[in-house]
Amino acid sequence: MEKGYSINNPPLFKGVKYDYWKERMIAHFEFLLNSKAQNALLCALSEEEYTKLHSYKSAKQMWHTLVLTYEGLPQVKYNKLSLLTHKYELFTMEEGQDIQIWMKIRNMWKKRNELDWKGSKKPYRERKDKDKSSIICYKCKKSRHFKSKCPNLDKIDHKKRYFKPKDKKEEEEKANLCLMANTTTEGSESDEETNNSSKISTQPCGDFESLKLKTTKLHLENEEICKEKYSLLEDLQKLNNHLEGLQNEYATLSKLHDCLNEEMYVVTLQQDIGFLRQTLSKFVGSTKKLNKMLRYRKCPTEKSRNGYKGKKGKENFIRLILVNYQIKM
Repeated sequence: MEKGYSINNPPLFKGVKYDYWKERMIAHFEFLLNSKAQNALLCALSEEEYTKLHSYKSAKQMWHTLVLTYEGLPQVKYNKLSLLTHKYELFTMEEGQDIQIWMKIRNMWKKRNELDWKGSKKPYRERKDKDKSSIICYKCKKSRHFKSKCPNLDKIDHKKRYFKPKDKKEEEEKANLCLMANTTTEGSESDEETNNSSKISTQPCGDFESLKLKTTKLHLENEEICKEKYSLLEDLQKLNNHLEGLQNEYATLSKLHDCLNEEMYVVTLQQDIGFLRQTLSKFVGSTKKLNKMLRYRKCPTEKSRNGYKGKKGKENFIRLILVNYQIKM
């Protein structure tokens, strides 16, 4: 494990080997003051973990969040432990496997130890600080001490008490009794072992076989479901590709449609311009002709020569011009 960036060199955590790092950090915190715990914890984290925890104000909150993220809640730990124990119980050596399969079992138990699956053994401090109010001495009938530690107990020479002279006959009788007791206990134990072995051998294995059949059925169903899943994923990928192709075609067609609309608009404008030019040229030609006629012609009924001016002469002249224009058109 790499060292951190503090003066005391706490172990650096990179998101791997959390159990080993946790034990090292607990041992490191015991040698630090409570006020330095937060600084030491921040120095013991990498950049990614530091960004997750630097906003907390106390080291307890930081430690609690680390425990929750990498160990989980008690219910999650219990579910993981039950799953690992179930895997361990159903573990069997298949054909073609060597003794190296033991490494798998070691990894299983290692994962279980990562979840802190420990026994109910209490630490020494908890056992030492037990409540002695319920303890009663049989000598003085007082509480909070045993008979061996009673202050009223007479001081007797313990050597004389435990090393009294004994007769040889009493020793031989006791030895014979001990031998008889040992033989009887050995015989009873052997009988119990034979009975237990017979019970175990005669015990039916129907439950185990039924569970094995159920597991095989579930395994086959899982394989079928996985095959269906992969086929559906392939179909979905094909449909997605087809959809992408249609979208590209739609984009190209929409661009062509816009271009054609622009071309049609230009063509219509050009046609309108040509029609307007034709009409304009007709009007220009008619004005030229009208100017010529006005220069060289006069109405025959006009009497302006004789000094007569009237409205009828002008009207007849205009009618004559219009008739000539319609004939030429």
